[in-house]
Amino acid sequence: MSAVRAQKSGLALEAQQKIHGKYDEALAHEILEWVREVTGEDIDTAGRAENLCALFKDGHLLCKLANALESGAIKKVNTSAMAFKQMENISFFLAFAEKHVHKTELFQTVDLYEGQDPNAIVTCLSSLARKGDKFGKASLGPKEAEGEKREWSNEQIRAGQGVIGLQMGSNKGATASGINFGQTRHIGGVVGPRGGDMFFHATLARSFINALSLRGDDDFVDRLNYYYTPIMLSIACLVISAKQYGGTPIECWVNPHSRESMEEYIESYCWIQNTYWVPMYENIPDDHTAREERQIGYYQWVPFILIAEALMFSLPCIFWRLLSWQSGLNIQHLINAACDIQAIVDHSQREKAIESLSASFIDTIDLQGSGRDVVPRSLLGRMKCNRLFSGHYVSVLYVVTKALYALNIALQFAILNACLKNDQFVLFGFQVLNDLIAGKPWTETGHFPRVTLCDFEVRYLANLNRYTVQCALLINIINEKSADKRKEMKFVEPNKVQPADRIFSVIPFAPQLLDRFVGEFLRADGVFILRMMANHAGDLVVVQVLKCLWQEFRERNWREFEEFEEMKEQHFRMQRQTLANPRVVTIMAESGPKSDSSHFI
Repeated sequence: MSAVRAQKSGLALEAQQKIHGKYDEALAHEILEWVREVTGEDIDTAGRAENLCALFKDGHLLCKLANALESGAIKKVNTSAMAFKQMENISFFLAFAEKHVHKTELFQTVDLYEGQDPNAIVTCLSSLARKGDKFGKASLGPKEAEGEKREWSNEQIRAGQGVIGLQMGSNKGATASGINFGQTRHIGGVVGPRGGDMFFHATLARSFINALSLRGDDDFVDRLNYYYTPIMLSIACLVISAKQYGGTPIECWVNPHSRESMEEYIESYCWIQNTYWVPMYENIPDDHTAREERQIGYYQWVPFILIAEALMFSLPCIFWRLLSWQSGLNIQHLINAACDIQAIVDHSQREKAIESLSASFIDTIDLQGSGRDVVPRSLLGRMKCNRLFSGHYVSVLYVVTKALYALNIALQFAILNACLKNDQFVLFGFQVLNDLIAGKPWTETGHFPRVTLCDFEVRYLANLNRYTVQCALLINIINEKSADKRKEMKFVEPNKVQPADRIFSVIPFAPQLLDRFVGEFLRADGVFILRMMANHAGDLVVVQVLKCLWQEFRERNWREFEEFEEMKEQHFRMQRQTLANPRVVTIMAESGPKSDSSHFI
């Protein structure tokens, strides 16, 4: 076999050894014994792979085996010693075996002739030997199943279509076989063909909630804006919607002699058509235009306004998370690692974790700045934000996100003022909050009135009669309280990034090299990540990380540090000379220029 194909090495040799490792000599010996019994040939039945390939290489024995099992299976057997004739004999046998053996159990001609895969030959012959009874010969191995023919009714076939394939398996001994056989699929409590749509919407909502989950690349004010406030708005929307669509949001006082159907019609009409408010101590205007100017037309839309507000609070967070990953900084991974270090008690493990985190931090900031000197070929590549603000991209993006939070609050005040405005006030929202704080009742201010009036017309024959009824807006009690909480939340000022002076103050450094360390090594994005680490993991972890970063910066700029050490030693020598001979130093100071030694004091 070595003469046919060159000796393998490397990965090819490992693959070949793995294939030969599956070879079973005992099974090969049993197969050769079966071949000798069927063909009547006196052959060596040793189970070695070399012996197996040598016996079957020319294809003569395989053709005799096929003819012994089925008379006349192979009409012509080549006796030539030429390679292609021997390989043709093997092909004749494979054509015979293909009729009785599954195609996955066949071998290729080169597997036998070049000895590439002896295990495939054993697999094919063992499968053929199991079918010996079919040819009236001795069989080898377990008897094959004869099969069981079954007939299924149309009802059983339709019932099986509702079974999910994954439920037919088992997990650690617990089986779910037939859990819903004969039933339709139930998804989210919805039965029927629209269950898939409900599943899609539920998945979409869950994905949106997961996208806005708490992470380590933000602070408390960010979370207050994109997480806690939308949750409270959603709860308020749920409560108001339950009252609005599941209860009685409005009840009108009508003539006691009116029928119940008429009362329901009036309440539905007044809820849809809007109502207007007139204080109890004032007369109802006779002019219908004046009544229309007092209309209240927002209470039907409060749930939708709350959902829109929740989405608007989430938009800056989505903007931040969509664009922050383009910087190449995995901020969340670094901060999570820093938080894990905070919980480590063992000193040696803590030091190893600090070194690992520092190495990841260094690799991250190096990778971010590695492409600054490479000029992109396309104009679009030159105009990418993460390239224009290299080293400052994340910090600039974070400031923009903070500005978007503030802009969102101002914009929501403007939108609410446009929806709820009254001609008496310029900023309706601030006036409502001021009146709520002052404790003024709604009967005096008119904000979110509980009792309103409604006009409707009824046609009797040829006459059009106009009626006015008094209605109670129960929903406005909830609207007032939710508006109170929303405006209190919006007065929270967006957080400002605190200075990192107290972090750098504990690290021994050369003052003149600090600017290079911050501006060239860390850059603005590195300082931003350290600030986030301090917020979530504490200053102690950040100080330990900074020490490792400073050591790396010192190793990279060892020449500057050596010059600094020499200048510092020279400065100390001058101080000692001053103490030893103050007169000489005084004369030198009067005659010569001033020294820059003040930098080392």
